[in-house]
Amino acid sequence: MADGTGKPQTLQQEQRTAVRRRILTAARRAIAEHGLDVTVDEIATVAGVGRRTVFRYFVTRELLLNEALEDWVGTLKNRLPMNPQVGQSPQAWLVDVATGVLGTNLDLGNLYWEIHGPRSKLAQVNRQVYDVVRSLRIVRAAEVCANAWTMFGGTGEPPAWAIDMFAVQLSVFVPAFLGELDRTRDQIIRAVAASLEAVIRLALSETSGDHRV
Repeated sequence: MADGTGKPQTLQQEQRTAVRRRILTAARRAIAEHGLDVTVDEIATVAGVGRRTVFRYFVTRELLLNEALEDWVGTLKNRLPMNPQVGQSPQAWLVDVATGVLGTNLDLGNLYWEIHGPRSKLAQVNRQVYDVVRSLRIVRAAEVCANAWTMFGGTGEPPAWAIDMFAVQLSVFVPAFLGELDRTRDQIIRAVAASLEAVIRLALSETSGDHRV
């Protein structure tokens, strides 16, 4: 393993890097479970290290939370299959999209409810990360809708209302509600995928003048 300069790390440096990564990973898991009010002790417990060890790598709790959130955003950008695989059907791709979204939302745990909305705690803790997440959510819905629109035969840009519906369907609220109805993970995924397809088919029927879905 190499350091930031490209030089091989010493054994001691590799160990420090591994412990630091372990603490960051634990912080993300602890934030998902306890939200942004998570304590250093809770993070240390998940990491399997002592409180002093955490502070040896991260001087303050705020520094640790900010770096954990920024690390999470970096992985979040790669979680959703924005583009279909070669030869993949639109329906199969929408299932992949729904799977990726549900997986991301489940990983966020309690943090999801603290990220969004006008009273977002994330906006108070790290405004930059909040702005990135908000922008990513909007862009993600628009890109997925545009790809689905093209795959199902649409030309030009999809209607704005279709993009809005994709944003709603790809939010945590739909799977959360379906979960309250005791739907299984697979049922939730297929329900979201089917609803996305229905939105596109309705938009296409309006464009063509054929209102049969």
